[in-house]
Formats: sequence, C-alpha cells, structure tokens
Amino acid sequence: MRHILFFIESFSGGGAEKVLLTILRHLNYHRFEVTVLVMNDVGALYCDFHRLPVRIVSVIPIGDGLWAKLKYKLIYRWLPIWLVAKWVVPQLGIDMYVAFVEGVCTKLLASLHRVKKVAWVHSDLIQLPWTLEKGIYQNREKEIKAYKQFDKVICVSHSVERMMCEHYGLEKVCTIYNPIDESDIEKKKELPCTIEVDENVFNIVAIGRLTRPKGFDHLLPIVKKLMQEEVKFKVYILGEGEERKALERQQHELRLDDVVSMPGFIANPYSILKNMQLLVCPSIAESYSLVIAEALYLGVPVISMDCSGPSELLEKERFGELCSDWEHFYSAIKRAMVEKNYFIDLQQRAVQRKSFFSTLQTVKEIENLLG
Repeated sequence: MRHILFFIESFSGGGAEKVLLTILRHLNYHRFEVTVLVMNDVGALYCDFHRLPVRIVSVIPIGDGLWAKLKYKLIYRWLPIWLVAKWVVPQLGIDMYVAFVEGVCTKLLASLHRVKKVAWVHSDLIQLPWTLEKGIYQNREKEIKAYKQFDKVICVSHSVERMMCEHYGLEKVCTIYNPIDESDIEKKKELPCTIEVDENVFNIVAIGRLTRPKGFDHLLPIVKKLMQEEVKFKVYILGEGEERKALERQQHELRLDDVVSMPGFIANPYSILKNMQLLVCPSIAESYSLVIAEALYLGVPVISMDCSGPSELLEKERFGELCSDWEHFYSAIKRAMVEKNYFIDLQQRAVQRKSFFSTLQTVKEIENLLG
C-alpha cells in the first residue's frame, strides 16, 4: 500500500478543494493510504473532509490565539522555506507528496529532497500571476525553479499545460481534467432548494468566488441593460469573496436589488442549478471551470466569455456559446431569453456533453499516476 500526502491551504469551498474532495471520495483505499496536510483546518468543506477515511494533519492551530499568530508569522514571513518544510511536513513513511494547489504548498514541497513529488496547477499563472502578486515568490525565475523540483506537474487543462511548458520550460507535464462528483450531484440535485427561486421568470445563475477575475462587476451592467427587454428574469450570483461589498454597492447603484440575488456560498448549488434556464460565466480568465462542467452534466445551457478553460470544455462552441467581448456576451444572453429556437439549441448542446464526464475514469488516471 502506497502512502500519499496531499498538501492544501484550507477546506474552503473553492474549486481546488472540491476537486480534491471528489478524488479522495473515490480513491481506492485498498491501494492507497492518505494523509491530508492542511495549512488551516477550516472552511465550508471541513465536515466533508473529516468524514473521509484519511489522516488529517493541521499546520496552523484553529483560532486567533498567540501560538496560532506566532506560527503563522514563522511560516509565512520569518523562517527560511527549507526549515518550515522540515518543521511542518511529515517526513517518515510517505511514498509521494502532492502539492495540490499553487503557492505556499508548492513552494514548501519543492524544498524537500530525495522524495517523490507531484504538483497540481489549477490556474494560468501567466494570465493571473497571483503567486507573484502576493509575494510568495520574489520573481518568476524562483517559481520556475520550484516547479522544476517536482517529478511531475499535473495541469487541469491543455491550455495550462502549454503555459507551463512554454513559459516555465517544464517537460514532465500532463493534463488531467478536474473530475466532477456525479453521484454527489445526482443525490444533491433532488434536495430542496436552500433559496427561493421564482419559477415564473427566466432564471440565470453565475457561480464562483466574488473576485475580480470572475468578472461579476462586468455582469451587473449587462443585467441592467437586459432589463430593457420585456422578458421577466432574475440573476443569482452564488459565491463569497473579497469583492462582495463592492458588488453590493454596484448592485445598489444600478438599482438591481429586485433582479439580482447574491445569497453567498451555497453548500449544495445543484438543487438550484438544475432549476436554472441558463448558466453564465463572465470570467476574464479561467483555466478549467468546474461550474461549467457541472452545468453541462445537468443539461443546463452555458454562455461563457471566451477564455482557455471554458473553450476546451465547450470544444469551442460545440456544447455552448463563447463570447469574444462584453457586447457579444450581452447579445447571447438576450438571444437565449427571447429566441426560443436559440435557447432550445443551447439546451441540446449542453445535454450532448453529459457523456464526457466520468469520475471513475478520471480517478483511475490519477491512481495510475500516484502508483
């Protein structure tokens, strides 16, 4: 039995955390023993992770006590990275280390020597260089050096793989699409909605963290413009994040309080998603959209801005609509609302994509990589 250590920042409800949860739910525990090393043992998925047959090791104590604050500063600011890794990462009995998110987890595991290591890359680090903006690496060269310490780098889309090869000079790179948990979706979609949905109007949903790259600040003016149409509709933006106050202020200024609902993070979005007429993705950059994958699985039509991840998932426009600019985005949503034939065509395209998704097949790929 091989012992695998997965390293992640927290158990928040983000895409990477959901993907890891899906992998661990379907992993063959006759073949693998698993330790999840987590920087902060908190988040919306805390209970889900703690129900798994895995060992969970927390790095920073829960709470805001003196020791938690001191340990945070020691790890993130004061100590050299090699010493932090030696201190917090279990060293004995691990056959493979997996840095499941970019940033600190990857930087720490890169400093380990004479061990098998794999890094997962969920975002386009050229389009969204957040690891540099947050000062995790002093420059791109240091980040490249870190990734070159890994035996394998797994990317969530072919566009991310190309980025890591072309800009980071990596060779041992492959693509494994993020799995969606079909059994979980099937079960949860039948549960009661946790928010009120008006079935007498055209319902549109957008899902994701409330951050700038997700493009919700561009979506709201488009909603305002759509109000000129005679079709009654409502837009639900599901998610939480640092842009909430700015988006609420924009919503109020545009007088969208009756049309736009922002209920926050929803643990079960599937019972809501299945009742939507349309999923829109206004992301400026997206390496792989778990939300689009889940919508397609449920047969919900998709209109997205044209960025690398959605383009791969939709196979250009075979399974949904891709928009080159915000005017195109507005007109595509308007068409879906007012043109019945176009809407039916979008529905049919979405339904055709469902057979593409196979949790078991994807997890088997991952198991083969882990040994």
